[in-house]
Amino acid sequence: MKTLFSLTALVILLHFAATPAQAQLGLLWRVEDKLADKASQKIADRLSKKAEAAVQRKTNEVSTEYYSTLLADGKIVCHGIQFEPGTATITEASQPVVRALVNTLAANPDVKVRIEAHTLREGNAATNLALSQRRADAVRAALVRGGVEAARLTTKGYGGTKPLDVDSSSGLDSLNQRTEFVKL
Repeated sequence: MKTLFSLTALVILLHFAATPAQAQLGLLWRVEDKLADKASQKIADRLSKKAEAAVQRKTNEVSTEYYSTLLADGKIVCHGIQFEPGTATITEASQPVVRALVNTLAANPDVKVRIEAHTLREGNAATNLALSQRRADAVRAALVRGGVEAARLTTKGYGGTKPLDVDSSSGLDSLNQRTEFVKL
């Protein structure tokens, strides 16, 4: 009986002695997981910054080519500036286009531009006209915030009065919603 008691005590003792080791091992695994997560996040942050820098470089390259049309032809039609639906709030995705325009205008300080905003033809004409004017003004404000002198920029909203595509059955009606930049 004494042997059985000693054996049971030994098993219990080994069980409790092993538990702290198992707990320590579990703690080590959790610490290792946290360190791996932090390392992964640092790598992701670095990659994100590199990708952002690459996008900025490409935007600058493309803007030099694309926006030179404004200087050469006196006008560009831009579909790259998008707004939240029914508002004059420029989307975050449009910021590279705005920066490219700022860069182009900064490189050509003698150029004056009229910003013309156009909406879809659907909906109330008076509402669309007012919305297009607010959008033109929003683009102007974004360019001024970027460093373009306000006196170089004028705005005009046209609503849906000057569509690029008058055939709404063509499926190209979305091309009518645009911002045009006209060299003055």
